[in-house]
Amino acid sequence: MKFLLLFLVILTQTIFSQNIHVSGKVSDSKSNAYIASANVILCHLPDSTIKGTTSDRKGAFYFSDIKSGNYSLSVKFIGYQSYNQPVTVFNKSIDVGVIKLIPGQIELDEVLIIDKVPVAIQSGDTTIYNADAFKVNKDAVAQDLLLKIPGVTGSGWQSKSPR
Repeated sequence: MKFLLLFLVILTQTIFSQNIHVSGKVSDSKSNAYIASANVILCHLPDSTIKGTTSDRKGAFYFSDIKSGNYSLSVKFIGYQSYNQPVTVFNKSIDVGVIKLIPGQIELDEVLIIDKVPVAIQSGDTTIYNADAFKVNKDAVAQDLLLKIPGVTGSGWQSKSPR
Protein backbone atom coordinates (compact mmCIF):
# COMPACT_ATOMS: atom_id res chain seq x y z
CA MET A 1 0.00 0.00 0.00
CA LYS A 2 2.83 2.40 0.90
CA PHE A 3 4.59 1.50 -2.34
CA LEU A 4 1.49 2.28 -4.39
CA LEU A 5 1.01 5.64 -2.65
CA LEU A 6 4.66 6.59 -3.19
CA PHE A 7 4.40 5.58 -6.86
CA LEU A 8 1.31 7.76 -7.36
CA VAL A 9 2.97 10.80 -5.73
CA ILE A 10 6.07 10.50 -7.94
CA LEU A 11 3.96 9.92 -11.05
CA THR A 12 1.80 12.97 -10.28
CA GLN A 13 4.85 15.22 -9.79
CA THR A 14 6.40 13.99 -13.02
CA ILE A 15 3.24 14.65 -15.01
CA PHE A 16 2.60 18.14 -13.60
CA SER A 17 6.19 19.37 -13.43
CA GLN A 18 6.61 20.40 -17.03
CA ASN A 19 9.68 22.41 -17.95
CA ILE A 20 8.05 25.54 -19.38
CA HIS A 21 10.47 28.02 -20.93
CA VAL A 22 10.47 31.43 -22.64
CA SER A 23 12.98 31.99 -25.43
CA GLY A 24 13.75 34.33 -28.31
CA LYS A 25 16.46 36.25 -30.15
CA VAL A 26 17.62 39.87 -30.13
CA SER A 27 18.72 41.67 -33.32
CA ASP A 28 19.36 45.13 -34.75
CA SER A 29 16.32 46.55 -36.55
CA LYS A 30 18.38 48.08 -39.38
CA SER A 31 21.10 45.51 -40.12
CA ASN A 32 19.29 42.42 -38.74
CA ALA A 33 22.59 41.44 -37.07
CA TYR A 34 22.14 39.52 -33.83
CA ILE A 35 23.04 41.43 -30.67
CA ALA A 36 25.20 39.58 -28.15
CA SER A 37 25.13 40.39 -24.41
CA ALA A 38 21.82 42.27 -24.44
CA ASN A 39 20.16 42.37 -21.00
CA VAL A 40 16.90 40.40 -21.00
CA ILE A 41 14.62 40.56 -17.95
CA LEU A 42 11.45 38.55 -17.35
CA CYS A 43 9.30 40.01 -14.56
CA HIS A 44 6.37 38.02 -13.12
CA LEU A 45 3.69 40.69 -12.77
CA PRO A 46 1.66 39.61 -9.71
CA ASP A 47 4.62 39.27 -7.34
CA SER A 48 7.41 41.10 -9.27
CA THR A 49 9.71 38.08 -9.26
CA ILE A 50 12.52 38.81 -11.69
CA LYS A 51 14.65 36.47 -13.80
CA GLY A 52 17.45 37.90 -15.87
CA THR A 53 19.87 36.72 -18.50
CA THR A 54 21.94 38.00 -21.43
CA SER A 55 21.72 37.05 -25.08
CA ASP A 56 24.45 34.79 -26.45
CA ARG A 57 26.66 35.34 -29.53
CA LYS A 58 23.73 34.51 -31.81
CA GLY A 59 21.36 36.86 -29.96
CA ALA A 60 19.46 33.98 -28.32
CA PHE A 61 18.11 34.04 -24.76
CA TYR A 62 16.38 31.32 -22.74
CA PHE A 63 14.45 31.29 -19.46
CA SER A 64 13.71 27.85 -17.98
CA ASP A 65 11.38 26.67 -15.20
CA ILE A 66 8.76 29.37 -15.80
CA LYS A 67 5.45 29.18 -13.96
CA SER A 68 2.16 29.96 -15.68
CA GLY A 69 1.10 33.59 -15.42
CA ASN A 70 1.51 37.10 -16.82
CA TYR A 71 5.02 38.47 -17.36
CA SER A 72 6.72 41.57 -18.69
CA LEU A 73 9.69 40.93 -20.99
CA SER A 74 12.25 43.74 -21.12
CA VAL A 75 15.30 43.91 -23.41
CA LYS A 76 18.00 46.58 -23.05
CA PHE A 77 21.34 47.21 -24.73
CA ILE A 78 23.60 50.26 -24.77
CA GLY A 79 22.98 52.44 -27.82
CA TYR A 80 19.47 51.07 -28.40
CA GLN A 81 15.99 51.98 -27.20
CA SER A 82 14.55 49.72 -24.48
CA TYR A 83 12.01 47.10 -25.57
CA ASN A 84 9.06 45.92 -23.42
CA GLN A 85 6.50 43.24 -24.24
CA PRO A 86 3.79 41.55 -22.15
CA VAL A 87 4.03 37.74 -22.19
CA THR A 88 1.36 35.30 -20.97
CA VAL A 89 2.49 31.77 -20.15
CA PHE A 90 -0.16 29.07 -19.79
CA ASN A 91 1.13 25.48 -19.47
CA LYS A 92 3.31 25.59 -22.58
CA SER A 93 6.64 27.07 -23.65
CA ILE A 94 6.74 30.30 -25.60
CA ASP A 95 9.14 31.52 -28.28
CA VAL A 96 8.75 35.31 -28.60
CA GLY A 97 10.62 35.27 -31.90
CA VAL A 98 13.15 37.87 -32.98
CA ILE A 99 13.06 41.11 -31.00
CA LYS A 100 14.39 43.96 -33.14
CA LEU A 101 15.99 46.75 -31.12
CA ILE A 102 15.88 50.25 -32.58
CA PRO A 103 19.15 52.25 -32.38
CA GLY A 104 18.81 55.15 -29.96
CA GLN A 105 20.29 58.58 -30.43
CA ILE A 106 21.42 61.07 -27.84
CA GLU A 107 21.89 64.55 -29.19
CA LEU A 108 24.32 66.79 -27.35
CA ASP A 109 23.98 70.58 -27.36
CA GLU A 110 27.69 71.22 -27.71
CA VAL A 111 30.99 69.76 -26.65
CA LEU A 112 33.67 72.05 -25.28
CA ILE A 113 37.20 70.68 -25.00
CA ILE A 114 39.56 72.71 -22.85
CA ASP A 115 43.24 71.95 -22.71
CA LYS A 116 46.24 73.81 -21.38
CA VAL A 117 49.43 74.21 -23.32
CA PRO A 118 52.22 72.42 -21.45
CA VAL A 119 54.82 74.85 -20.15
CA ALA A 120 57.73 72.49 -20.66
CA ILE A 121 58.45 69.03 -22.04
CA GLN A 122 61.35 66.92 -20.80
CA SER A 123 63.04 65.06 -23.64
CA GLY A 124 66.00 63.07 -22.33
CA ASP A 125 68.37 65.57 -20.72
CA THR A 126 66.82 68.53 -22.55
CA THR A 127 63.96 70.70 -21.31
CA ILE A 128 61.91 72.18 -24.13
CA TYR A 129 59.85 75.27 -23.21
CA ASN A 130 56.74 76.20 -25.13
CA ALA A 131 56.70 79.92 -25.94
CA ASP A 132 52.90 79.93 -26.23
CA ALA A 133 52.59 78.99 -22.55
CA PHE A 134 54.08 82.32 -21.38
CA LYS A 135 52.09 85.54 -21.55
CA VAL A 136 53.94 88.52 -22.96
CA ASN A 137 52.79 91.75 -24.55
CA LYS A 138 52.02 91.80 -28.27
CA ASP A 139 54.95 94.10 -28.93
CA ALA A 140 57.39 92.07 -26.76
CA VAL A 141 60.83 91.08 -27.92
CA ALA A 142 62.59 87.73 -27.40
CA GLN A 143 64.35 89.02 -24.26
CA ASP A 144 60.98 89.58 -22.56
CA LEU A 145 60.03 85.96 -23.19
CA LEU A 146 63.40 84.64 -22.00
CA LEU A 147 63.10 86.60 -18.74
CA LYS A 148 59.83 84.76 -17.97
CA ILE A 149 61.25 81.23 -18.48
CA PRO A 150 62.26 79.66 -15.14
CA GLY A 151 65.99 79.18 -14.69
CA VAL A 152 67.01 81.50 -17.55
CA THR A 153 69.05 84.50 -16.48
CA GLY A 154 71.25 86.92 -18.29
CA SER A 155 73.64 89.61 -17.13
CA GLY A 156 72.67 93.10 -18.12
CA TRP A 157 69.34 92.03 -19.61
CA GLN A 158 66.52 94.41 -19.24
CA SER A 159 63.14 94.53 -20.85
CA LYS A 160 63.23 96.43 -24.15
CA SER A 161 59.47 96.58 -24.63
CA PRO A 162 57.70 99.81 -23.81
CA ARG A 163 55.57 99.73 -20.69
